[in-house]
Amino acid sequence: MRSSGRGPASSPKPEQKGNHDGQEFCRQLVAAYNVHAFDSLHAGPAKRDLRRKKNQARTEAVVALTWAASQGDLDEVRALIAAGVQPGTADYDGRTPMHLAAAEAGGHTEIAALLRLHAEPPQRTDKREAAAV
Repeated sequence: MRSSGRGPASSPKPEQKGNHDGQEFCRQLVAAYNVHAFDSLHAGPAKRDLRRKKNQARTEAVVALTWAASQGDLDEVRALIAAGVQPGTADYDGRTPMHLAAAEAGGHTEIAALLRLHAEPPQRTDKREAAAV
């Protein structure tokens, strides 16, 4: 079989083409961003996932903390605070996890006490001007 002059049989090696700049660019790109579907399974927080919106992880963490506080899930609230989620951060309505923990029937007093220790500022109002405590 004859080679047509194109393809792997006749392509020069990348280092012969003088493509070092392009290779270095790709190395840096892969080091900084999750570009492979499986990167998010083992990449640490140092790599940015271009498929996610800016602040998406932070927003999802606040939603998770707010939900855990409203459901009375003390273990999850502790885990999220330990993971660095800021308990004083409000959702789209201006409600903090403290608002939702206090709003439940009877209130989730253990969660409210834990959130009070970690939340800044402790007295925030939601869009209806209601304070958590």
